[in-house]
Amino acid sequence: IDYISTTDIPFNKTVPNLIISNISIEYSNGEKSYIAPDQNEIALRYKRNALLSIDFSSLDFTFPERCQYKVFMEGYDKEWSQPSSQNNLRYLDLPAGEYTLHIEASNSDLQWSNKPLQMHIKIIPPLWRTNYAYAFYFLMIVITLHLISNYRVFKIRRAYRDLEEKSSARRMLEDQRDKLAMVHQSLKDSIAYAKR
Repeated sequence: IDYISTTDIPFNKTVPNLIISNISIEYSNGEKSYIAPDQNEIALRYKRNALLSIDFSSLDFTFPERCQYKVFMEGYDKEWSQPSSQNNLRYLDLPAGEYTLHIEASNSDLQWSNKPLQMHIKIIPPLWRTNYAYAFYFLMIVITLHLISNYRVFKIRRAYRDLEEKSSARRMLEDQRDKLAMVHQSLKDSIAYAKR
């Protein structure tokens, strides 16, 4: 009888190479686009409900089903994922911003790669969320506040002018009443003088 001793099986010390095999984006309208996976950096426009899919694999073919992966999306995840045999990522509605995807792989004997595979991902914000749009919004708020302020100042000045006109008209009426009172007194005095 032939038998194999487990001590005779060599430990696989080969550090696996890691590649990204597929990158795709699927939009809510069913449209799907593919991106060349050989890039270190990708830039995508933000679209609501877009599904970013990234497939990767270890180039260790000894027991490929035993390969493990850890993933960390810098700028999105808080910590590394737990090691698993899952070799794809799905991000739904990734917010606008800049991210760095780190992927580590192990071989069939859990020898981890020394340096993780990195890919920079930039999600370009929609037009209404760019710095130019925020500057425009700020400018519109300032202009609106300025117009409201000017309108209130205009109303106050107009009310003041109306009040001055009324005050001026009242003074003119009082002056005319005083003149009439003087004329009336003068006439009364003349009539009283003439009756004597």
